[in-house]
Amino acid sequence: MSAPIAFDTVQLLLGSLAVTPRGIDRVDLRYARFFFESWPADCVGTLPTPWGVRWYDRQRVLRGLDRLEELWHETVRPDEDRVLMRIKSQLSGMYKPEIEKYGENNQHRIRSISRFLNLVSVTNFSFGASVVRSVPKNSIYVNIAQVGLAMPRIVSWLQHRPDVKSVFMLHDVIPLEHPELVSRKGYRRHGRIVDRTASYASGLIVSSAAARTAVLQALRLRGRVSIPVETVPLPVPPIFLEKDKLDRDLCGHDYFVVCGTIEPRKNHRLLLGVWRELVRQRGERAPKLVVVGSRGPECRTSAPHPGAVSSIPR
Repeated sequence: MSAPIAFDTVQLLLGSLAVTPRGIDRVDLRYARFFFESWPADCVGTLPTPWGVRWYDRQRVLRGLDRLEELWHETVRPDEDRVLMRIKSQLSGMYKPEIEKYGENNQHRIRSISRFLNLVSVTNFSFGASVVRSVPKNSIYVNIAQVGLAMPRIVSWLQHRPDVKSVFMLHDVIPLEHPELVSRKGYRRHGRIVDRTASYASGLIVSSAAARTAVLQALRLRGRVSIPVETVPLPVPPIFLEKDKLDRDLCGHDYFVVCGTIEPRKNHRLLLGVWRELVRQRGERAPKLVVVGSRGPECRTSAPHPGAVSSIPR
């Protein structure tokens, strides 16, 4: 008999502030889809609020997941995708960059808040119910996004519910292994994530053997020497498994795509160095480099690289 699931939804709610999802958002969404659509036992979503951590029923969370994908334009057709159209025009040399208008940053913030309120409204605003008093007995608390673990109130309620077992996903411990690649704030935040995992987790999910080794070592340094671990490859959204029709506009160009947050640990500097050499050797015949991703907090703004095609999220 399957145990009830209490799924942490804080990252999914905060994800509505962004125009497009990050990798960790996509992973969180796929796990949420699996549990809320397929889990045979009860499944509720947990969320920290001003009046404590509350839980929300299955149908309310499913409505939120549907709207979130709409806000992220995950269901938009290629011929309606403005970013894809822009990349095509850049590859063809027809695109003319626009000068950012005064107040545009404020407009971005307003749109982010609007998306957030849109997501809240479609789920029908509710105070929910206290997780301490109302989460089903002997539930399994699942936290996939890891980021929220840096906030004490996300998991502190587990102290009052010893019957609830918790399963966390730790994606990596790179900030602890290579602190020179992150800010001091990022280093401390990741340390708190691992600290709380060591204190509260009944089991772990990791995405690779390398991540497993690194995570277990970080936990051993914190006195946690034994914990069940499952190594599970990251889930792939169904859209990425579908075979697309041939795009004749893109077929006319040579290009390479790199996707991920633009930050030092992703080593874009090495890739740009490679492209600099390609452009030096091949000139106009060099393939274009399409860099897809938002700027991370440690990414300094710089002039566009020769041969690079930049893309701003929708």
